[in-house]
Amino acid sequence: MTINLACLDKSYGPITTKIDASSIEAYADATMDPLAIYRWDEPVAPPVFGIVPIWPGVQAALADEELGIDVGRVVHGEQRMTFHRLIRAGDELRSVGRIASVYEKGPNEIFVLSFETRDSGGSLVTAQDVVCVSRGTAPGHGSSRPVVTKDGSNRQESTEPLAMRTVILPDDITFRYAKASGDDNRIHIDEDFAHRMGLPGIIVQGMCLFAIAVQAVVGGPCRDDPSRLKSASVRFVRPVPAGSAFEVAVFELPEQFRYQGRGPGSEIVLSGSAQTT
Repeated sequence: MTINLACLDKSYGPITTKIDASSIEAYADATMDPLAIYRWDEPVAPPVFGIVPIWPGVQAALADEELGIDVGRVVHGEQRMTFHRLIRAGDELRSVGRIASVYEKGPNEIFVLSFETRDSGGSLVTAQDVVCVSRGTAPGHGSSRPVVTKDGSNRQESTEPLAMRTVILPDDITFRYAKASGDDNRIHIDEDFAHRMGLPGIIVQGMCLFAIAVQAVVGGPCRDDPSRLKSASVRFVRPVPAGSAFEVAVFELPEQFRYQGRGPGSEIVLSGSAQTT
């Protein structure tokens, strides 16, 4: 089944979300973020927490029968986020998204969900693109193989990393992240289902890995001040199983920072860029 192009520009929302301190702390705990400011009485949220208010809209798109996708074949290919300010406990947020583009790439179909989240005064808080890959559904193709995205980011850097962060992903991290974020796609929590979808088993949510990767940017270039992070993007290269070591290295470029995440066998599993003040 291919994606219904008649759904291009279809909207999802508005989604209203009241943010409380417990939800911020749960997200920080699930992503092993050590900063205390996410656990104060009136905390700010980690930057990538911005996915939480829009997640019901993502789920609505994935469940949209008119769109015509097989959710078991969909994986998260890329994420692009712009942070106008950090989300805070007490915020009342309103998010609206739409299907911004649909295109083919080899045997896969790509669809992009673009969301904006605003506060109760109408000011923009977060803007983001969720880039989804429908594996093997492009016309004339059929495949259940996991998508592997290749780019030029696996080249060796000529300089030493500016910052690094290494964590061991707990065996239950996909379940903890699902509860904290709402991302309970069965490929992350159901071993048998993941195998039926052509995956090696349960894989860690891409946004969980992204959140951990961004911690290296916040801890390095941002000097533990997440409000200095203005934008971040990531490309997910290959799936990562729970229980793995995950290492992030941050490199300084003339106008931005670039980072790489490595998983089992030191293979690159994600790459991205970030801009700070």
